[in-house]
Parts: sequence; C-alpha cells; structure tokens
Amino acid sequence: MHFVVLPGLDRIGLAPLLIEEIAAGLRPTLVGFAAFCALFQALLLAQVTGFRGFWRDPRGQLLLIVLALAIGHFGGRTALVASSAFWPVFTYLSIAFCGVLLVLQPVPNRDAG
Repeated sequence: MHFVVLPGLDRIGLAPLLIEEIAAGLRPTLVGFAAFCALFQALLLAQVTGFRGFWRDPRGQLLLIVLALAIGHFGGRTALVASSAFWPVFTYLSIAFCGVLLVLQPVPNRDAG
C-alpha cells in the first residue's frame, strides 16, 4: 500500500489531504491483519520447532518483533505519541521490513529439529 497504492493515487491527481486520510484509515487495518497473521505463524512455528526452539529461531524472533510493533502501533495511537505523525508510519514500515526478512527465511522443517 505504502509504495504502490498511495503513489498511484497521487499520480492520478487526488488531493494530498484525501490521500493522507485514505492512508490513515488503511494503516490500522493492515497492521491488525499483519498482527493476526504473525500470531498465527508464531503458533504454527512453536508447534513445529517447540517452545524452546521458537525463542532461538530467527523466524520466531521476527514474529515477536512484528507483534510488539503492532502493539506499539495501536498503543501509540492512544498514548502521548498520538500527536506525532512519525510513530504510526515508523511502526508500519518496520512491520513491512520484518515481513520482507521473514520471506527471506528458510521454511521450517519437522526433520531439522
């Protein structure tokens, strides 16, 4: 959304304030969906690698970072950081970066553990 949809809306000539309103409305939805997916993946990874293996696995650590960033995103909207426009964009882009790192990780095997 951040790299394709919003620049596309800008290119077709929508008002910048309208684009910001669209982004402000879609970011929490996408962060919530990413948090749900990360939680689901974390449960599956813990089932495959075991609870102790989950903490040592880079995939598990990245999933925990995504969950922490999602909590920080929604917590920052209600806390003192709510007046800052930097925090929601930072957490959103950090979750996206963690997603890219998760895609680059190898698939967990049952035989490897």
